[in-house]
Amino acid sequence: MEYSNNEIEEKLTKFTHRLIDKVSHNLEKFNYNVIVANLYEMYNFWSKNLNTPMNKDVIKENFTHVLCLLSPLLPHIALECMDQLNIKRDVRWPTANPDFLKDEKIEIIVQINGKKRMSIETKTDILEEELLSIIKNNDYFKKNYENKKILKSIFVKNRLINLIIK
Repeated sequence: MEYSNNEIEEKLTKFTHRLIDKVSHNLEKFNYNVIVANLYEMYNFWSKNLNTPMNKDVIKENFTHVLCLLSPLLPHIALECMDQLNIKRDVRWPTANPDFLKDEKIEIIVQINGKKRMSIETKTDILEEELLSIIKNNDYFKKNYENKKILKSIFVKNRLINLIIK
């Protein structure tokens, strides 16, 4: 999947703000092992997008936030990196922008008779009726279950739908 520079920069900013939220929450709860897992997520994200052309200011702003998140766990490394990038040492703890924490699209798992058969990417907070119409128009569903009757549907908002079919 190819993204434009603006989409990649927005994706980076969104990821960074979600990371700020996760690390801040886990730091308050003293979940250091989870913070290490969050930092692995950060490493994986940055390494996937390392060679993508982006605006230097966007990268520096997001990396500054990441260095602040690293400072409680790896203070010497974080400060050394800040010195190398000429970032002031009195940088405050970043706060997550709530606009970047919302998902516009989510992936909903579709189970048929309790077994996962497909997943559908759709908007957040979709109603069950809308989701059922999307599923019924899906090529996989039409091909395999077109002549069968849906007896019951179990819907868990923003997570999954289980169709009982006979």
